[in-house]
Amino acid sequence: MTRVRNALRKCSEVTVSELNRQRLNLLRPGAKVVLFDGRGQVLFGRLPDGYPNRFNLPGGGVDDGETLAPALAREFDEEMEGPALSLDALSDAPILAEGRLPFARDQFVGKHEYIIGYRVPDVQVYKPKPKSKLVCFPPMPWRKAFMEIKSDTRVKRRMRIMYARAVRNVGVLIGV
Repeated sequence: MTRVRNALRKCSEVTVSELNRQRLNLLRPGAKVVLFDGRGQVLFGRLPDGYPNRFNLPGGGVDDGETLAPALAREFDEEMEGPALSLDALSDAPILAEGRLPFARDQFVGKHEYIIGYRVPDVQVYKPKPKSKLVCFPPMPWRKAFMEIKSDTRVKRRMRIMYARAVRNVGVLIGV
C-alpha cells in the first residue's frame, strides 16, 4: 500500500517516466489543484449527489506523454470559469500532497493523485462551469477547510488524509 506523502516538490519535477511507471502499476495518474489566495481562503468541493462520499478539486487525468502542468491547465480549463492557470506558474507550483486512491476506472485498479497548490489573487472569481461534475463549497479559510475534511468520516480515510494534508500545506505556503 502506498502511503500519502507530504511532497512539496515542484510540479515540474514529476517526469513522464514517473507517470508511466504508475500506469505500469495500473494506476491512473491524476492532477488536482487547490486554489488559494493571500488571505488563506481555499476553494475545494465535492462530486454531485451520486458520489456523496468524495471530496473533489478541479483537475483530472494525465494523458500519455503529458506532464502534470499541461494536464492540469487543460483539465482546469474544461471544468472552471475564471482566469486561466499559467503553465509557467503551474510548473513551479508545489505538490502539496500525493498518494494512491482506491478508485478504479477503465483498465486501472486505482489512481495516483498529485494535489498542486496554486496561488491566485482571489479565489472568489472561480466557479465550476455548468457542465462540470464539480460542486464547489463557498471559499473558506484553510483551517476551516482542514477541519471539515478531517472530520468527514463518510469519506474514505486515505482521501481524507491526502486532502487534509494538501489544505494544511496551504497554511505552510502562506506562512501561518
